Amino acid sequence: NDTFEVFLNNGEISYESFELLSKLPHLTVLHIYSSGTADLSGIELLSGLKKLDLSASDYKNADRLAKLSELEWLGFPAVPDIGFLADMDSVRVLEIQGAAMMPDDYFSPAYDMDSLEYLIVSCWDENMTGGQQADFKAHRPDVELCFYKIG
Repeated sequence: NDTFEVFLNNGEISYESFELLSKLPHLTVLHIYSSGTADLSGIELLSGLKKLDLSASDYKNADRLAKLSELEWLGFPAVPDIGFLADMDSVRVLEIQGAAMMPDDYFSPAYDMDSLEYLIVSCWDENMTGGQQADFKAHRPDVELCFYKIG
């Protein structure tokens, strides 16, 4: 098997950590957990990533994610600004948890994701509002919407 999976928590998230991880030849899956804001400086060094699971209250330097040209799956809890998605053309599967409290046009940065095939929306209660769903489908009718409830 040519895949390698790594978990990073709070104090382990740094440019130096990403630089060290870039030396792993088959790193394809990364999980990042931060109880606060995660600084993604250096994540672009992980050019072979296929799947990225982020969990933080917000992200600094999220624009670096667009440089992960092999990334196919991206998941994260809803954060106020997801503008970084607009340039992520390689992502086929996008999973966002807990977006029901966001505005109807919350998913608009995903309209420009060229390879997007599936948008997975999950939450404890309401997955996606009717307004969010209508807005997204009006712009991206080609993307399959998938829902599931957590818990």
